Amino acid sequence: LSGVHSQPLVAMEQYGLIEMIGEENVHGHIDGALNRARQLLGLPLVPRNGY
Repeated sequence: LSGVHSQPLVAMEQYGLIEMIGEENVHGHIDGALNRARQLLGLPLVPRNGY
């Protein structure tokens, strides 16, 4: 999961969804989310482009 705006993120935390999903699976940017997917699939990580 990536790029969740603050209000939905707060609601997700209040209802326990972040705990169910796992904090390690919630990312502020798509690159982090894609690297997490790569990690789960056993693929090499791709470095971010400085942002």
